Amino acid sequence: MDKLLHNILLVDDNLTTISLNKLLIAKVENAVELHTAPDGKAALELLQKLAQEGTRFPDIILVDLKMPVMDGIEFYRHYKQVFTPEQVSNTKVVMLTTSLAPSDFKQAKDEGIEYFLNKPLTTTKLKEILV
Repeated sequence: MDKLLHNILLVDDNLTTISLNKLLIAKVENAVELHTAPDGKAALELLQKLAQEGTRFPDIILVDLKMPVMDGIEFYRHYKQVFTPEQVSNTKVVMLTTSLAPSDFKQAKDEGIEYFLNKPLTTTKLKEILV
């Protein structure tokens, strides 16, 4: 894998999951800029701040499907409405979930979400999405 600098946003309401995923990302990708948010609303606020500052948008957003305040699907819906196609065109949004319910995947696909990973995140899964 090329040692490109990836800019990643990790959105999850579980602090332990965020901590573990930060360690995993650092293990797989040592050249990374990592942002975190505890829910979809906070993630949108962070992205708006980055946009206002003219800072590069994340290459990858790893977002938990089930969260309080704003879940992953609601986040994605707002994300596509708030930001311009130019801002989001180079960002891969990956839904992280423990759900195996077909209805969750159907709802996410209906919204336009193309990438899904079952939790827990692993080095193999992470390497696949960093390509």
